Parts: sequence; C-alpha cells; structure tokens
Amino acid sequence: IFLISTIVGFLITKSGIIPEAFFADMRGPCLVLVIVTVLGCVVGLLNGVLVTRFHMVPFIVTLATGSILRGVGLKISGSASINVSVLGGLSNGRLGPIPNVLIFFVLVLILFDYVLRHTAYGRHLMAIGDSVRNAERAGIKVKRNVIIAYAVCGGLGAIGGILSAGQIG
Repeated sequence: IFLISTIVGFLITKSGIIPEAFFADMRGPCLVLVIVTVLGCVVGLLNGVLVTRFHMVPFIVTLATGSILRGVGLKISGSASINVSVLGGLSNGRLGPIPNVLIFFVLVLILFDYVLRHTAYGRHLMAIGDSVRNAERAGIKVKRNVIIAYAVCGGLGAIGGILSAGQIG
C-alpha cells in the first residue's frame, strides 16, 4: 500500500528557508515560487521512487527526508532567523477584498477537482486509492501514478511553505 505521508508538513516548514538563502537578490517572488515548487516536486519524486521502487515504508521515507531537509535548512540558515520579506506581497497581497492565498487555494481546488473527475490520471488515482490490487489487475501503472502523486504533493507542499513563510515574514 502506498501512502503519502508527512512530507507535506516538512516541505511547508522548510521551503521558506530556500528563497532567502539562494534568491535574496531576485526582484520577483514568482520566480522564487517556481524554483521552490520544482525543488519540492523533486523531493516528492525522490520519496515516491523510494516508496514504490524500493518498497520502503512511506512514513519512514518521508520522516527521513524531512530530517534531511531540516538539516539542510539549518545549515543554509546558520540556525538563524531568515528574512523572507520578498514573499510578503505574494502571501499577504489582495486582489480587491480577496486575499491572494484564498485565490490560490480556489484555483488549486478547481484544477484538482477537474483532474480527478475528468482525466484518465485522476480516474487512475481514484482506482489506486480504492484498491491497489484491483488497479494493477485493470492494467493501471500504479507505481508511475503514485510517483507522480508524490511529486505533485511535494510541489504543493513547497508552495504552501512559501505562502506560509511569506505570511509569517
């Protein structure tokens, strides 16, 4: 059984470190968001490969990855507070009376509702969630779809971390 476990929490707490450490001189927070999202996807992809190809326990894999991310974050930051004010406009901004974070949430909700209901990939994920064995018998490439789900989850966790770090400052 494949479970997506604690990686989202670790990405949310650690992805706020990366922007200041690597991209402090950049003018646009959108580029930072894209780069950190890609890094989150890579971490999720790594977790997905470890879980599906090497049959490791998902909780242990994501816990270990989170510990590694924590160590990297402490090394990058020098155990000091990091100023991520460059992200404040992205996280704390508004489009009229509506906060940017709410707009982002609604867009992601609509996108993934569409993906799950109207695409083959979404139907495959639903089948895998219902029964891995039956999904395999139906010819669904379970490992590939689970790895993609881990990567997407990692990317969304990284975006959540960026938005959270921008709100906290």
